[in-house]
Amino acid sequence: MNTKTLEITFTDALQKNFKLTLPNIQTSVTKEMVETQAQNLVSLGLLKTNNGRIQQAASAHLIDKSIVVLF
Repeated sequence: MNTKTLEITFTDALQKNFKLTLPNIQTSVTKEMVETQAQNLVSLGLLKTNNGRIQQAASAHLIDKSIVVLF
């Protein structure tokens, strides 16, 4: 069984990292799609840290795990 997790790292006003983790991604994901949606989250101001609103998306990773059930 394979599972995919999308992890997007944002920075806030003090350049501190904030990670948003989206588990069990079922659709194909492209760089352009993630960049666009991450920028939408920044523009809408939906995500805040103790240091204020996030300022930009710094990176994104699609983590693909393979799980083998033994019993």
